[in-house]
Amino acid sequence: MDVSLLKDLLDRERSSSSLQRVEKDLYANIGAYMKNLEKKLAEVPKESKKSFFLDDELKSAKKLSKFLFEKRMGKIINIAARTAKTAKTAKGDLTSDRDALTREEYEMLERLVEMIKCGRENILKIMNEEKAYKMVVGSKDKKKGKKMEMKGICLARSLKDVPEFMGSNGESYIIHEEDIITLPEETAKMLIKSGLAIKLILNEGDAR
Repeated sequence: MDVSLLKDLLDRERSSSSLQRVEKDLYANIGAYMKNLEKKLAEVPKESKKSFFLDDELKSAKKLSKFLFEKRMGKIINIAARTAKTAKTAKGDLTSDRDALTREEYEMLERLVEMIKCGRENILKIMNEEKAYKMVVGSKDKKKGKKMEMKGICLARSLKDVPEFMGSNGESYIIHEEDIITLPEETAKMLIKSGLAIKLILNEGDAR
């Protein structure tokens, strides 16, 4: 793993609307790579030339890995929305998408499909004046449930088409009406305030 590979992975994601296949332990490898850079950085004099290059490489790796995750996250959410719409079971049929996902992404996709499907059924029940049931996301233990934490990231649904624009994270976005999207919080707040999107709540008590 190195910066060149991260750039290549990000370029592939940006150049295609479909989720690109990556190694199953991608995020673990990225984490190990950055930890190794931090270790090397701690072992060299702070004012040395090597320290400067290592620090620059570490900053680039963190930035690229964040953009890569956010790009893949957006696609995963769209897959979840599409699957939940046609799924006959709570988690739906994710077989066709499994090969392109890491282990962590697949688990997240399962939870998202279940959450969206349950939420859709809940809303339909409300519209039919039936009593809504409490939605538990990705719960294997029905008493406790599991919550998904995405600090600094907001899940939203677009209300209108939005031409290409630059988000607060430096990433370019093109949004279509009814897209389920993941955005940096600052960017999401701007769209929500402008009436272009609404926030989706993943966790009970997550609304602010």
